[in-house]
Amino acid sequence: MPHEVGISAIVKQINRHCSNADGTNAEIYGFGSTRTRDRNRGKEADALFRPKKPAVTAPNGSDRNDHLWSNLVMEVAYAETSDHIEEALKYWLSPDHAHDCIIVKIDPVSQAKCQSAWHYCISNRITRRTPHRTMCMLENKNNLSMHLYIKRK
Repeated sequence: MPHEVGISAIVKQINRHCSNADGTNAEIYGFGSTRTRDRNRGKEADALFRPKKPAVTAPNGSDRNDHLWSNLVMEVAYAETSDHIEEALKYWLSPDHAHDCIIVKIDPVSQAKCQSAWHYCISNRITRRTPHRTMCMLENKNNLSMHLYIKRK
């Protein structure tokens, strides 16, 4: 349940912040948890987004035919291991795949002490190891309020 609630809350915020582009060529479409495939493997993200675009042929697209890859991929990890998260990140940011990937890690604890989220982008990447560019951390300092810390690399 925390996994689905997390996805829903984040998708709601992305849609809200992108609503100013509604009715324009930059309108953002949400594709939910659409299944994608490349030549070697397949993956289903928790949420996919891309701007409205004219139909173009994209060889070896996300359905191995001509379906466009999404620009933004969102993954919420609840019980997944760090290795699983890293594999997902490598898939989404492989060449000619998605442009940005947001990963939110929710630790399964009785009362949240600390939650983390990372934003990865292929732009300005120095190596293929895809180091995170932005990390957001929520910490529950006094069990009453959450404090947000943002670090940029």
